[in-house]
Amino acid sequence: VNCHPCPRYSLNSAEGFGFSFFAFSLGVVFGLDGIFGRESEKLRPLKRIQSIGEIENWDEIVFDVALENRSNRPITILGSSWICREAGCIAYDGPPQSIPPSSQGAVRLRLIPRSTANGDFRLPVDFYTDCEGQPTLTVDITGHIIASDQDQLSDRK
Repeated sequence: VNCHPCPRYSLNSAEGFGFSFFAFSLGVVFGLDGIFGRESEKLRPLKRIQSIGEIENWDEIVFDVALENRSNRPITILGSSWICREAGCIAYDGPPQSIPPSSQGAVRLRLIPRSTANGDFRLPVDFYTDCEGQPTLTVDITGHIIASDQDQLSDRK
């Protein structure tokens, strides 16, 4: 006797696969985060991958990352990971910052490119929060580092 009958649409059946693919397609086409379990996110970036464009390898750059608080209480950004890779170092620039309930806010990051860096980069930044159930939030920062005029002058010497 089978006490737990199999559901009509299981992932192991052709119909189940069709439904799963349909749900996946809806999420991709219409951006329905709830289909993929992100409905529970109380804090999310407006862009999961944020490009800061082209910068020179001697330039320190400060830029904002927009976040949305979807909860009914304030969420505080306590800080971020300090990431240093071939491209340079990036971190949260400032004291803890509160984002009010059901609103958007921006946190400031500082990127210090390495003087020898050149080319495309992608740096993941983890923000640390006081949000119960979501202590971290990851945003990928991308861009392109080019040789500055200072590099070209030093190459001629």
